[in-house]
Amino acid sequence: MLNVLTAHGASVNIKSIQGETPIHVALRQQFFEVIPNLISQNLEPNITDNDGISYLMLAAQFGEEDLVEHFVDIGVDCSLVDSKGNSALHYACYENFKTSEYSGLFFPCPAGMVSSDVNIRNQTLGEIQQQHCWSMDLL
Repeated sequence: MLNVLTAHGASVNIKSIQGETPIHVALRQQFFEVIPNLISQNLEPNITDNDGISYLMLAAQFGEEDLVEHFVDIGVDCSLVDSKGNSALHYACYENFKTSEYSGLFFPCPAGMVSSDVNIRNQTLGEIQQQHCWSMDLL
């Protein structure tokens, strides 16, 4: 069905009342296999929902390393924060994922992009680690 809709011009950037795009919905429902098809359809990579949650944040939350890397590769702004001040790095940390899976979020993004700041508005990386008891094997 998804392929039929996009083949007939359905926009992957259109938002629901909650500000969610088809990619937000697919990520939240963990339909990760459809995301690559949606990404190739004139995607605006920095769209957020009404709570400021981006695609990168959701991919990090669910531990989808390949999607995180793909979103970074297509030019997402790694420094986006949601309405509570959380970045994609915070989402990954809250879910206790290995930091080595998110090295691209710890270090500067590719040339010409804004780098991720671990001190973005909410909490520092150390504070998150202390609260959620995970090891920082990369740092």
